[in-house]
Amino acid sequence: LGAYNAILPLLSTLPPQAWEGAAGGGGESLEILLRTLRCLLEGAAGNAQIAQAGGACFAECLLYFVFKAQDLAGACLGEGRYGSVAELEGSLLEQALAQVFIPLVLEGGDGSPGLARLGQAAFAGVLGTLEQGASERSARLQYLACGVLRDYVLGQFSAGSAREAFLVNFLCGLEPRGRISGPVVAPLAASLIGEARQGDEEDAAVKYLATLVDTFGEHLVALDGGGEGSLPSVLTGFCVGVSTDDAASPSFCRLFMSWLGHSEDLRGRWPSILAEVNEGGGSLKNIGARLLGHIGLAEGLRPCQELDDLLVSLAAEDFVKSSRELALGAFEAVLLSTRESGSPVSHEAVARILQRMKFMVVERLIGCPREMSLGDDLHGVIRTTMQRAGSEFPKRLIAALTDLVSSAICLLSVGAYFACENEEVGAGASDLGFDPSTLSSLDGIQMASAFREFASEWSPRGRPAEDFQRFFGGHICKIIDAFEDSTIADQVSVLIKPAATWPVWVDPKTGNVASAGGAVRSSKPGYYGAFLLSFMTCAQNYDLIYRASQENAWLPLELMSACIAGFAGVTEAEVFKYICILEENTQREEDSTLEGLFERLRENLLADLDGQDFFEISFGDTVSFRNMSLLLHFMSDLCPLKLFDLLNRHVIEGAAALVSEVGDLGEACLLNLTVLHRIGLEILERIRECGSDAPLSGSGLRKIADSIAPSTHLSRKGVTSDALLHRKIQASVLAAQIVGDVLGFGLLGGIDTKEVGESILSKHFSPLLEPMLAALSPLGEDAPDQCASSTGPALVHRLAKVQTQVLRVVLELSPTLEAPSVVSMSVVHRNLRVTLTRLAALFEDAAEGCLGNTGLAEFQSATDASESALSLVGLLLAHQSRHPMSRHVSAEEKEVLLGSCLRVVFSAAAIHVGIGSSSSILQRLSYNRGFFQSLLDVIKHAPRTCLLEALEEANAWEPLQQRKGAVPTLLGAFLSLPAVSGARTCVGHVLSTRSVCLPLLASPREEDLNGLYEAEEADGGAVSYALAKLGMSEILAENIFRPGGGTTLEARIRSWALFSSYLRTLGRGPLNYVCALLRQTDAVSGLLSVLVAHLPTPGRRAKATASPEDVVSLRDVVNNSRYLGEEDYVTRGAAAVYRSLLHLMPASVGSWFTEIKNRQMISDIEKYTSVNETPRLIGLELETISSRGDLEVVALHNKSQVVTRYRKDDSTLELVIKLPGSFPLRPVEVEFTSTFGFGEAVLRKWLLSMRSFLRNQDGTIDDAIYMWYQNVEKQFEGVEECPICYSIIQPSDHTLPKLKCRTCGNKFHSSCMFKWFSQGKATCPMCRSLW
Repeated sequence: LGAYNAILPLLSTLPPQAWEGAAGGGGESLEILLRTLRCLLEGAAGNAQIAQAGGACFAECLLYFVFKAQDLAGACLGEGRYGSVAELEGSLLEQALAQVFIPLVLEGGDGSPGLARLGQAAFAGVLGTLEQGASERSARLQYLACGVLRDYVLGQFSAGSAREAFLVNFLCGLEPRGRISGPVVAPLAASLIGEARQGDEEDAAVKYLATLVDTFGEHLVALDGGGEGSLPSVLTGFCVGVSTDDAASPSFCRLFMSWLGHSEDLRGRWPSILAEVNEGGGSLKNIGARLLGHIGLAEGLRPCQELDDLLVSLAAEDFVKSSRELALGAFEAVLLSTRESGSPVSHEAVARILQRMKFMVVERLIGCPREMSLGDDLHGVIRTTMQRAGSEFPKRLIAALTDLVSSAICLLSVGAYFACENEEVGAGASDLGFDPSTLSSLDGIQMASAFREFASEWSPRGRPAEDFQRFFGGHICKIIDAFEDSTIADQVSVLIKPAATWPVWVDPKTGNVASAGGAVRSSKPGYYGAFLLSFMTCAQNYDLIYRASQENAWLPLELMSACIAGFAGVTEAEVFKYICILEENTQREEDSTLEGLFERLRENLLADLDGQDFFEISFGDTVSFRNMSLLLHFMSDLCPLKLFDLLNRHVIEGAAALVSEVGDLGEACLLNLTVLHRIGLEILERIRECGSDAPLSGSGLRKIADSIAPSTHLSRKGVTSDALLHRKIQASVLAAQIVGDVLGFGLLGGIDTKEVGESILSKHFSPLLEPMLAALSPLGEDAPDQCASSTGPALVHRLAKVQTQVLRVVLELSPTLEAPSVVSMSVVHRNLRVTLTRLAALFEDAAEGCLGNTGLAEFQSATDASESALSLVGLLLAHQSRHPMSRHVSAEEKEVLLGSCLRVVFSAAAIHVGIGSSSSILQRLSYNRGFFQSLLDVIKHAPRTCLLEALEEANAWEPLQQRKGAVPTLLGAFLSLPAVSGARTCVGHVLSTRSVCLPLLASPREEDLNGLYEAEEADGGAVSYALAKLGMSEILAENIFRPGGGTTLEARIRSWALFSSYLRTLGRGPLNYVCALLRQTDAVSGLLSVLVAHLPTPGRRAKATASPEDVVSLRDVVNNSRYLGEEDYVTRGAAAVYRSLLHLMPASVGSWFTEIKNRQMISDIEKYTSVNETPRLIGLELETISSRGDLEVVALHNKSQVVTRYRKDDSTLELVIKLPGSFPLRPVEVEFTSTFGFGEAVLRKWLLSMRSFLRNQDGTIDDAIYMWYQNVEKQFEGVEECPICYSIIQPSDHTLPKLKCRTCGNKFHSSCMFKWFSQGKATCPMCRSLW
C-alpha cells in the first residue's frame, strides 16, 4: 500500500517533456513508471484488500493523463495533432486504457483472479470519478471508456479468443452495472444471440449469455423501451424456442429461467410453454426438469396450474427412474423456492415431490441389503431441504418432510450397520450427514412413530435381525436427543407404548409376567425389545428414561423376561445397564426400582404357582422366578447390603409371620412358604457370590424356631400318611428349611447358630426315616385326595435335609464334632444310610429309564435333600482322616455310604452317555455344583478296596455291560460332559484314581517292544498294534493317537490330562514302552503344535510368568475342581499338559522343539519354559538322583549340575552333567573331568551313548546316569558295547549285545538290529558282509 501511495507523488515529479512525449506516444520516464506500475499490480493478485486499494490508485493514475490535458493543450494543439482539448482528453483516456489498463489487466494476468479484482476496482474507479462531474464532458468520457472496453471484448469474441470466459466473468464483476449494461453488455449479448442462432459455438454462447443475464438482467430488460427490435424482445423470442427445441441444453434452460425472472413478456408466455412441455414426450419432460432445476432464478414467479401439472408428471415413477438426476435437481430447486406464502408451486404439488422421494427411499430398503445408501444426490436434496425447514418452509408440509427424513434415517442406519465391521452401537447423528440442529424443526413424535414401525417390521437379510435392532436403537438415540425435553418425553412414550405385538412377556394392564406356558403375545422374538433397550441405554437424558419407565412399570420386567428367555439382542449386560440407570435416578428410597421389581415379581410368582402342589413346583421353568434370580444378581452388583435387608424383611420375617398363625394352615400359606424358601436360597447364593459380610440378627430365626410344630412323633413305627401330610407338619418342615439354609451360610454368630440349630433339631430330629418312606411309598386308593403320591416322599426328604443341614452346622462349631444331646449319632448314621441308599437307587432307576412321573418328582426332591447329607458325610470323613482315632463313622458304615456315593457316580455317567431315557435329568442336575461338590468331598475318602469293589459291581450292572463295562462308560461321560459340569468333576476324580485308572490300559510288557518295531511295516502300523496290546478304550485312543477334525482342543486336553495321569502311575519299564509307542507316531508333536498357541507365552501375554493362582495341577485339569470355563480351562489345561509332557517325555518335546522353523515361536516357547517350567523340572530331576554301589552322585542345585564319581580301588572317573536354562528344550552338556585312565575312544563312546539317551529316550537324568554306570561295570567285566548305539546296555529294553556277526565277531543289541533290518539292509553294520 505504501508503494501504491508513492505512485501519485512520483507522477507529479515528471517533467512536462515526459507528458508531452506520452501524449505523442513516447517518453522514457513514463515508460519506466508504467513498468513499475505493472510490477506493483502483479503483486496485488493474491490479496483482495490490496487489490481494491491498488485498483483505486490505478484508476487515479489512469485519469492523471486526462487531468494533464489542460497543461498539455497548448503544445499539442499548437502542433495540430488534436483539434480540441476534448479530443486530447479522449485520446489520452483511450491511450491509458488501451496501452496500460488492457495490457496489464485483461491480457497480462493470464486470467488471474487477483488482477481481475484489481482491474474491476480500477475501471469502477475510473467511471466513478468521471461520473462525479455530472456534465456532458463526464458522460462523454464515460461512454468513451466503455467503448474502449466494448471494442476490446467484441474483438476478442469475434476472434474466438481463449479468454472469453475470463472476460465474461470480468464484466459480471464490474460496477456500476447500470452504466455498463447498455454500452458494453447489450452489444455482447446481441452478438452471443447471433452466434447461438447460427449454431457457432452454440452451447458456449448460451452459457455466457445466461451468465450475463443472471448479472445484468434487471438492467437489460429496460433497454430501448422494450421495442420489437430491442435486445429484450430479441432475447425473449430466443428463449421461447425452448418449448419446441427438445435438445435444449442445460445452459439454455438456465438462460430461460434467468430471463423469466426479469421479463414480463416471457412470464406471460410461461403457462403456455409449460403446457407444451408437459404434453410433449420424454425429451421435452427433460427440458421441463431442467427448467424447474433453475426455478430459483425466477424470483417473484406467480403460481399456475400448468407448473403444478408439470411437477406432478416429473414426480411420476417412470420419469424418476429414467431421469433420476434431472428429477432430483428439479425437486431440490422447487423445495428451496417453497415458502409459507408466495411460492411458485402449490403445497399439494410439493407434497407429491416429498412423497415420491420417500418412495425412492423405501425402494432402496427393499433392494439389496448390502447397498443401503441414499446416494449423494438424494441425500443432498434432503439435507438442503432440512436446512430450510426451520425458517420459511410451510408448516403444512412438515409432516411430509418428517416422513421423508425418518425413512432416510432408517435407510442410512441400515447402510451404516452393514458398513460397520465391529457393529458398535450408538454412532452419532453426524454419521448420517444430518446436522442435529436441523432436526428440531421436524415433527418429533411422528419421527418416533416411524422409527418404531421400522424397528418392528424391518429385518436385514443375511444378518441377525437382533444385531441390527441393537445397532438401530443406539443409532437414533442421538437424533432424538436433538429435540427439546418435552418432545423427547413424548417420543420415548411413543416408543414404549404397547401395541399388538409388544410387549411379549408382560401384560401392561396388570403388570403380570407370563407363566411358563408362553408369552402374552406372539411377536418377532424380542427384536423390538433389543431396539428399545439399546435406545434407552445409549440415550443421554437418563432422567426422561427413568420417568418413562416409572410410568410404564411393566417395561423393566419385559426386558428382563426377554433376557432370561434368551431373546437374542437383549443381553444381560445391557439390561443391567438399564436397571442401573433407573436405580441411579431414583430420588427417594421408597421409590427404589429394585425394591419395586422384587415385590412385583414375588406377587407374580405366587400368582403363577397358585393351585400347584408346592412339593412338585419346578421354579426353574417359571419366568417370574428366573426374573427374580436375575434381579438378585443385579442387586449383588449394585447394592449387596440390600440383599440382607430383603432376606431379613421378606423371607425370615415373612416366614415367621406365616408359621405363627393360629389355626389350620391353608394351601396358600404353604405355597407362600415354598416361594419364600426358594427366594431365600437365591438371595443366599447371591450373598455368597458377592462376598458381603453383614451378619443377620437371630431374632427372626428364633421366632420361626419357636413357632414351628414338632415333628418327632412322625418317626414312630406304623406312621400313617394322614399324619405325615398334615399341613402343620408340612409348614413346619418348610419353615425349618428356611432356618437351615440361613444357618448353613454362616450368617449368624456362633452362639446364635448353636441355639437356633439345637432348637430346630429338638423339633425335627427324626430317629428313623425308613419307616416313613415305607409308609408313604404305596399310597393306596384310600390316600387323602389332596395329596399326590409324591408329596409324602418329598416331605420326608425335606425333613432329612433339615436334619442333616442343621446338624452339620452345629457340628462344625465343635472341634471334636460333639453332637447336641437331642441327637443320637447312631440314628444319624442310619438316616444317612437310608438317604444315600435311596438316592443311589433313584439314580440307577433313572439310568435304566424306570422313573415315572412319581419317581421323577422323588428324584428331584431326593437330590436336593441329599446335598446336605453328603456335606455331613464329607464333614465326618474329613474329621476322621485328620483324627484317625475318632470313631464317628465305623468301617462298615463308611463302606456302605461310600458304596452308595460311587453308585451315584457310575449311574450319572450312564445317564449322560444316553443309556437311559432320563438324560435331561442329569442335564439339569449337572450344573448343580453344590450337589456334586458335596459328592466329590465324600468319594475323595474312598479307599482302594472300596473303589475296586464298586468297579466290580458296576461292571456286573447290566446297563454298563451294554457299554462294554464301567470304565468306557466313565470315559464317554468324562470326554463329553461340559467343562463346568459338576458331574464331570466327580467322574474325572474316579477315573484319575489309580485303582480305576489301571483298566484304562493293559499293563505293557517289555518283551512286546520288539513286536512294536516289527509292527511299523504291518497294516495299521504301531497304533493299531498298541491298541491291541494295551487294550486302550477306543474313544481315548482316538483322542490321543488320531484326533479327527471334530475333536475339540478341550477334549484333547482332557484326554491327555487323564492319559498323563495314568503314565505317572507306571513303572519305568512300562513307561518306556508307552513312550516308545508315542515316538513312533506324531501324537506328541501334533498335540504340542496346538498347545503352544494357548500357552501364556510372551507373544500372547505381556507377563509371561504365571502367577500361583494361574497354575493348575494335572489332577485339577482332570477334575476341573475349580470349575473353569472352557476358555480358561483350555489355557490352564494346555499349560498343565505341556508341563506333564516336559516331565514324562522330555526327549520327545526337545525333538519337536528343534523342528520348529518360526524364530519368534522358538523365542516365545523358550522364554515361557525357562521362566515357568524349567526351574521346577530341574528341581524334580535333582531330587530323584541317587548313589548306588561304587557310584557317588552329587546334585548341585545352585548350579543346575550333577557330578557323578565312579570309584574303583583308588581311582576315580568323574562325569559332570550341566542342565541348560531352558531344559529340556535345549540338550544337556556332558563332560568327563577325570578320565581314570580310559582311552579317548572309550570315553567318547560313553559320551555319545549318554547324549543319545538324553536326546532320544524319554528318561530321567538318573536313568542316564544308571545306564552309564552299567556300561562302566560291564566294561570292567570285558563286555563290548553295541557298535550301533555305542552302549553296552540297550537304553530301551536294557539288554546286552547278543546277536553276533559270523564274519567280524561284533555283537549287537537285538532291537538295534531290528531297526537296521527294517531299513531294508541285510548286511553287517560293521563288515558289510551278508548277515
